[in-house]
Amino acid sequence: DTGACEQCTPEYYKGSVGDGACTRCPTGASTGQTGSQSADSCRCTDLHAVFVVMTNGERECQCNAGAGLNTDTGACEQCTPEYYKGSVGDGACTRCPTGASTGQTGSQSADSCRCTDLHAVFVVMTNGERECQCNAGAGLNTDTGACEQ
Repeated sequence: DTGACEQCTPEYYKGSVGDGACTRCPTGASTGQTGSQSADSCRCTDLHAVFVVMTNGERECQCNAGAGLNTDTGACEQCTPEYYKGSVGDGACTRCPTGASTGQTGSQSADSCRCTDLHAVFVVMTNGERECQCNAGAGLNTDTGACEQ
């Protein structure tokens, strides 16, 4: 240790004058530059994450709506077209009902799910779940599983 002052590295910041140490950004965050002077300089490094203020006042990077946490890599990944996620948090994306897709990545609502069969529509079941069923005027082909007119 030389006793010399050095700029804070990109994972740290220091907002006051004095001999104190730099403060580390929250896990998964960086200021992106050396010499940062404020906690507000810290940004989530994951493209699909945002800061969330926890009940203890600490900030934490969590996955955006439309992105779920990949538990193998620890990264937030956009939901694939068969899935959606409506809130910020590190939970998984939710699968659309069988036979349905959002048609795009990063969907944020169950309302984004659409039946992929042109002759099918969503029907709300007695348990509140939605399911794709053949439209009026179309029947299910048991060999192909498709609705046909």
